[in-house]
Amino acid sequence: MGLILSSKNVVDYLKQHNIYSQDFQPAFSVTIKESKNFNIVVTSTTHKNFIVKQNRVDRKGQTSGNLLSEWIFQELINTFSNLASIQPLVSETILFDRANSIIVSVFYNEYVALDDYYETHQSYHPKIANRVGMNLAKIHRATYQQLQHREYLGRHCNLDSATRPPGFISNLNSLSPSIFGKICPDGLDFYRLYQRFPSLHQAVIELYDHIQPACLAHNDLTLDNFIIDPQIGLESDVVQIRPEQVKIIDWEFNYWGDPADDLGMLVSQYMAEWLNSLVADPSLDLNTTLSLATCPLEKITPSLRALLRGYLTAFPEILKHRRDFVKRVIQFAGIGIIGRLSYYVEYHYPFNNEEICKLQVAKNLLCHPDKSCSTIFGSTEAELMNHMNPKSLASLKATV
Repeated sequence: MGLILSSKNVVDYLKQHNIYSQDFQPAFSVTIKESKNFNIVVTSTTHKNFIVKQNRVDRKGQTSGNLLSEWIFQELINTFSNLASIQPLVSETILFDRANSIIVSVFYNEYVALDDYYETHQSYHPKIANRVGMNLAKIHRATYQQLQHREYLGRHCNLDSATRPPGFISNLNSLSPSIFGKICPDGLDFYRLYQRFPSLHQAVIELYDHIQPACLAHNDLTLDNFIIDPQIGLESDVVQIRPEQVKIIDWEFNYWGDPADDLGMLVSQYMAEWLNSLVADPSLDLNTTLSLATCPLEKITPSLRALLRGYLTAFPEILKHRRDFVKRVIQFAGIGIIGRLSYYVEYHYPFNNEEICKLQVAKNLLCHPDKSCSTIFGSTEAELMNHMNPKSLASLKATV
């Protein structure tokens, strides 16, 4: 099975499936949107805009099947009335063509990807991060320990995978001779350095030994999987960002997971804005190197703090269920950094002094999460709790 849609026939496809009327003509040219899938965007000034995704086909004529997971996510929301409140926070999918591995979702043409917004404005406004944290928490909270939601997802995916470390962690611990044909020579330094720290390996084992899948998790929380309305009015301290002005998109990898994992991966994404600006010199120690980043951590810290506070404000009960929640979030942020380094190595990016510094930061997050809290959030865990919304604190105290 090849890709059946292109910019030339996608409008006819949408008419065939009654998404557009037969007399519809796109207001602008149909565009291809580069991604892991083959995406086509159809926009109009008078009708809804849509993004049509097709799974790419491998040499065996097979696809990843991830688009089915995104459709199951949409069906989950549609099936359970108590989840209707989270629809404005996520992308809306309206059609799944299983036979051709095609999915059609609403395209929010006026919105921009969060990473593009940050890059354009060169500013990490805490209000945005606060709303991001709140929206993610609302999704986690709505599905938390809901057996009927878990059973629904379990009909379509393997729920046991959430309790196992990701593949790159397993590869780091068990090298085989085949690795030498896949990894460039300097990339092998990544494996050597990881295995040199027994405390790091032990922290990773302990983290996954205590993982607690308990809610719907996105499982791919990169900054470009958040889109925001650029007209959010940050100029005024009074204006608040409405929930629907920040949406979480691309739910292809969703599963029943640990909320600390989801939030930790997002924390690592914000930290990457700092870590990717490192210019490492072999003659400098780690602390000096980190302090010389062109995007200093101090620029990101207010957003990291607002992200966590927003999450805990919207879902304060998580601290009753998981008293070590903040600690686990920090540790999963370390996993997020290691995962990105593993990706670099797999695709033959250079593994140099900058990457060594990133691995050391990940080690600190995993092995010393309590000390790392003040570093990345600019506050101790106790201070973060003291600055929570009074209503959220009252709700938490009432459940303890």
